[in-house]
Amino acid sequence: MYGSAQSLALIELAKTKQQVILVIADDIKDYNKIYNSLNFFNQDLTILRFDNWEVLAFDHFSPHPDITSNRLSTLYKLQDLKRGIVITTLESLSQRLCPLEYVNSYSFELNCGDDLNLESFTKNLHKIGYNRVNSVMEHGEYSVKGSLIDLYPMGSRLPYRVDLFDQEIESIRTFDPTT
Repeated sequence: MYGSAQSLALIELAKTKQQVILVIADDIKDYNKIYNSLNFFNQDLTILRFDNWEVLAFDHFSPHPDITSNRLSTLYKLQDLKRGIVITTLESLSQRLCPLEYVNSYSFELNCGDDLNLESFTKNLHKIGYNRVNSVMEHGEYSVKGSLIDLYPMGSRLPYRVDLFDQEIESIRTFDPTT
């Protein structure tokens, strides 16, 4: 099949199957084209990207935080996904992954009404690799200003502002870091 027909067929296949379909693109150009085409035809399926690190094995720098965030988000969502499409490249699949237990052990969930010990929470954030900054701008950063915690989790499109009343989480909302 050629062009968008491939994506339309994948969408229809995914609708009829109660499983996750893995699509392996030839290269990054094909990967982006298929992903965009899948989203064009998609109405109700989960479509996940599993990005390439975009660094070579012996490079002396880390991948972009957005790529790390996307990969962690996809791995986390995959464990509960029953039906959908995951698109990646062969190069991405050939790169080693951390065990699911590792992802889960470094994940956390906050809910309104939960009690949160600020000191132990910030120690845990530091332990799992978050950097304390004055203003949150990138994935993996957090700041504390009185009873407000700004946090940009890996896998999130936007950072969150957690408002505490004493030790209780009063509200959680996203915000635009550029404003």
